Amino acid sequence: MIKDIGKSLQKIREQQHISKKYMAHSLGVSTRTYSRLESGETPMTISRLNKLSEILDISVSKILFFQEDDNREINPIEFEDRLYSYIDYLEEEIENLKKQLQS
Repeated sequence: MIKDIGKSLQKIREQQHISKKYMAHSLGVSTRTYSRLESGETPMTISRLNKLSEILDISVSKILFFQEDDNREINPIEFEDRLYSYIDYLEEEIENLKKQLQS
């Protein structure tokens, strides 16, 4: 799921003819960190996802459920799978943050 988000970001960015450097600057991170977001190596936080949607002027759901062929409707089962996968990821992140706070 997380790598899917990165691939979606990359494709959307390329469709809009926006450089990684511009995205990184707008997001307030290094170009290397931004590249890691696209590759899925760096975790995608909710705040980053919101900021990216603002920068790209698209909805968060468009990033999460990006379809290269905008005319193709997403399969409801695929949509549900992606949504639950992202929820699972967020729950894991919340648990990790709780553990860090308890340390």
